[in-house]
Amino acid sequence: MTLALLALAVTALAGVAVLRGRADVSLPLVFVLLIMQATRYAPAEGQLESLRWAGLLGCGFAIGLRALMTRKLLAGFRWPLIVFCLLSVLSALWSLDPDETIQRAVSFVLVICIAAQAGVDLKGRSFALAWAPVVALISVLGWLGLLEAASGTRAASVFANPNYFGLVSMACGLVALPELMRRRSLTWLFLTGGCMAGVVASQSRSAGVAVAVGVLVLVRSTGLVEKSGRRTAARLLLWTAVLLITVGLIELVQDRGLESSQRTVLWSDAVEIINDRPIVGFGFGTTEQATAERLSVDRYSSGSRVHNSWLDLAIQIGVVGLIALAWALWVVALSPSRRVSRFDAAARPLLIGCLVAATFESWFSSAGSAVPLIFWTGFMTLAIKETSSPPGNLEPVGAHNLEDHR
Repeated sequence: MTLALLALAVTALAGVAVLRGRADVSLPLVFVLLIMQATRYAPAEGQLESLRWAGLLGCGFAIGLRALMTRKLLAGFRWPLIVFCLLSVLSALWSLDPDETIQRAVSFVLVICIAAQAGVDLKGRSFALAWAPVVALISVLGWLGLLEAASGTRAASVFANPNYFGLVSMACGLVALPELMRRRSLTWLFLTGGCMAGVVASQSRSAGVAVAVGVLVLVRSTGLVEKSGRRTAARLLLWTAVLLITVGLIELVQDRGLESSQRTVLWSDAVEIINDRPIVGFGFGTTEQATAERLSVDRYSSGSRVHNSWLDLAIQIGVVGLIALAWALWVVALSPSRRVSRFDAAARPLLIGCLVAATFESWFSSAGSAVPLIFWTGFMTLAIKETSSPPGNLEPVGAHNLEDHR
């Protein structure tokens, strides 16, 4: 009962923050609701679903009320994204489990709407600072987890699911890295280091690879490789060391690859399942039902997941939905020719790092995971800035240096 009252209080505060345009308050509060499932102190599964559902609906109601008050619809949506969201909801018409599809699809769309409204609120403000409370929380847990791992314990701090903790640490680390490069302060060094420590402590190789790719994208997007001089060479050496240390520690603490984790077997099974309904899939959120008795890997070890978000989405909403999502990602956020403001280009490493991690984990369509909320906030920030920033503040991504904004 105490936990339920606490969740309702968090929901109410998040709704008020949405109405007042305070994304720096609403985002951490919604994040708290989503990570409750991953802690060792989580309530029973049925109660947890109810709390999370109430939280998302409460924020969705606040966003709708705000849209009516301001007579403005959520910015950042484009036809590919609209098609993807509509297909997710309408897939209940042919779903293996219509009730499950409706709840999961509506939850997922609400997460995207919360991210879109946050993108509007963050116009002209720091993306990283809005996520600073969350980054600080994960950073502290990451340092604690690393200490536990060093003592020989398989650590995930208070998180019951180490892999989930690794993904959240990865996303928060890629949020913090651009701010560290821009400010070069001990505070952001501590926060970024804690997130990296969380990746290592979680023993998640996919999160480690995603961080490495994000670092490479960040180095390239800030123009360091285009400059010369000892100072630039030192920075390149520093970030290369970060990359190698991260991946190297992952190798040391978890000596297994795709074959031993049986991902390639799961992916092969997923392709066979997709061939049964390749166009529109089995219904959003029905991977467990569609893969029942059809996975070669033991269900206990795989968790009824195929450990690949793209194959997972193809099972749920077919090739049509997958193409719509890929189109939205490319046109709005990832195309090299797309023009965004200098400051918001820092969100690109986050997006690309998350997409790399999605190749090895099935988190993308999970409305109950905190990672999609971080990802879609970065996506919507880029999408909204593209249409709302003055022409004079735009330039192609990769032709700038974040130092200009210190």
